Order: sequence, then C-alpha cells, then structure tokens
Amino acid sequence: MPWESELEIAAKAAYETEPFYSEDFLLEKYSAMKPGEWKTPEGTRLIFKKEFHGKYINAESADYGSKNVVRRTINKYNYNDKDVIKVLMLGGSTMYCNDVPDDLTISSQLSQILNSSGKNKYFVINAGVDSANSSQELERLEFELKEGLKPDIVIGYHAYNDIVNGIYFNEPEGVMFDYESRNKIKEFISKITPSNIYKRIRCEADKNNDNIREVQEHMNDISKVKVLAVRTGEVFTDNNLKMQELSVQYGFKYYCIVQPVGVYGDYPDSFEDAKRVRSWASKYMPKFFLACDEGYAILKKSVEDLKKQNVKAYDWSGLFLNKKDNIFIDACHINSKGNKIVAEAMAKMIQEQMMQE
Repeated sequence: MPWESELEIAAKAAYETEPFYSEDFLLEKYSAMKPGEWKTPEGTRLIFKKEFHGKYINAESADYGSKNVVRRTINKYNYNDKDVIKVLMLGGSTMYCNDVPDDLTISSQLSQILNSSGKNKYFVINAGVDSANSSQELERLEFELKEGLKPDIVIGYHAYNDIVNGIYFNEPEGVMFDYESRNKIKEFISKITPSNIYKRIRCEADKNNDNIREVQEHMNDISKVKVLAVRTGEVFTDNNLKMQELSVQYGFKYYCIVQPVGVYGDYPDSFEDAKRVRSWASKYMPKFFLACDEGYAILKKSVEDLKKQNVKAYDWSGLFLNKKDNIFIDACHINSKGNKIVAEAMAKMIQEQMMQE
C-alpha cells in the first residue's frame, strides 16, 4: 500500500485518534498528492494543484484572483459578501494540509474560530502548495494581486521549506519544484508505474542500513552550512520585506510566521510521534538536524530584523513544545489537533490586532 513507508515515521501515532482515519482516506490522500498532477506555468516558479474532488479532500478552481486551484476551505461566508474580511494563507504543504479532510485544515479551523466570535465576517483562502518556500510565496502573492485578488490579511506560514532547500540542498535562492526543474520523463514513469511497490522493495532492502540517503557533501563542512544558513536567512528576510511592501501598496495586513516542525525543538520522549520523527530523519535525511538548528537560529534573527522594519513577524518554532497529544505525521506535517493549535494561535494574533485598531 502507498502509505506503508509512513508507518515507520509517525503517522500511526498521530492518526490513531483521528475519526476519519481509514484505508479510504489514505487512498484518497495519496491520489490527491501526486507530483505529476501539479501545474507549473512556464516562465514562472509557481506551482498550482490540478483540480481534485473526493470525499475528504477537494482542490478546486477559485472564482477570484487568478482563478487557479486552491484547497477547499469550509467558510461560513463568501468572497464577495458585504463587509467580509478576506484572509489569504500562503505556505507549503503544511498549509495545504493534505493529511486531513477539508474541514480540519488550518484554514478551515481558522475560519470557524474567527467566525464563531460574531464580531466580524471572515473568508479564508488556502493557497498553500506542496514544496513552496518564501520565494514562491512572494511570487504567488504578486501574481494573485495582479490578477485582482483583494485580501485584507495575508499570512505567510513558512521556514521549513526555506531551510530544506536553502541549507540541506544547497540552494538558498532556488526552489524545490518549478517549470524548469520538473523532469517530464520521471513524471511519465510516475503515472504508469506503481511506485509504492518500488518504495516497499527499497524499504525492505535498506532495513539494515543506517542511512537511506547519502549525506549531502556540504553538510560535512560546518563552515559551509553556516554560510548557507546566513544566505537562506537573507533571502527569507528579503522575501518577507517585499511582501510587507506589497501590503502597503495594496492595503492589506501582512503577517510572517516561522512555523514549528517535528525535527526542531526539545520534544519530550513521552510522545511516540517525536521519537519516530527523529528516528526517521536520522535515517532518511542524515545531518538534517544540523540544517534545522542552524536554519532556525538564523530565521529567528530574521524575525527580529523584520520586526525592526515594522513587519508583523512571529517566531512560532516552539508552538508545539507543550503539546498534549501525538500530532506529528512526519518531520513537518501534523494532524488535525496540531492544525487546531496553529489555527487558534493565528486567530488570537488576528483578533488582538483588530482590537488595537
């Protein structure tokens, strides 16, 4: 089955209390997340999902902005309703939330919390997409604004993909997937080959190996890692400053959030999910903890630099340290309980800002 490799990460511990957890959900989840189903407009670094309609997961064309595909958010109000406050959510797969049904994503839970107060009307847009880093978020924001999207609030929920691509894969200015980097032959093979069988064979063959992936050569040189971390932080800061400039130009509030993940932070061993995440990362992404330690240290400094330049920037890297349940599905993705923690923190952030005005 396509999810067998997940069992050695943290999925079982994080999913076992989820009422929707079933073979039907997992089959739909893996059908909805195929990289070959992404749309990457030529000449851009943007990534858009193609439409997907299922029982649990739906990605559909928006009737606003660029009209490209977004993950369905369960909203009480509509985009064009009078006095509605439009919230645009930018981020990678941790914002898209492919690991839960539509009603349990960060965006849907944020919409429910904000609208339950009755003081304002909110419409939340989930523009998260697999692998996107802050460079792609900036380009997506510019693209949507030019196409007529008129958000009142924009949230950039990021850090992990910047660190993965910028430090671990040695490309601070690059992105993980765009039009130029897509390999058409691999896409074709992925469509005609049951890749889960290959993954199963590989897992069985490599059970006794300490590392599945070879260590990136530059990760053996701490001086190179530190240089990459600094440059990644510079790119991250610059991208967020440009999004702040757009907020002034187009009249919306911008929030920058450095996200929490399972591979950074001193999580107690009492939770099975954190232990499994560490074990998985050590084997499949050797020396990745070093990239996270250096990367998060730098991005925390970026947050402080952004604050000095009037950006509403927040370091939430420790948001899950006092969690009460297993929430990590893998190194960065979380279950519905984790999404609720994030959504509640976002709602508090927005509501406190509203009260100050």
